[in-house]
Amino acid sequence: MPLREIGSSDIDKLRSVDVIVTKISEIKPRIHRAGF
Repeated sequence: MPLREIGSSDIDKLRSVDVIVTKISEIKPRIHRAGF
């Protein structure tokens, strides 16, 4: 299964993917949606 095809319907399922890392960058914090 291509990584781009994994979505919310795959939550709670075990998936295996083979990937090749092509770029590594610094992790930057990002909030898409937050509720308090």
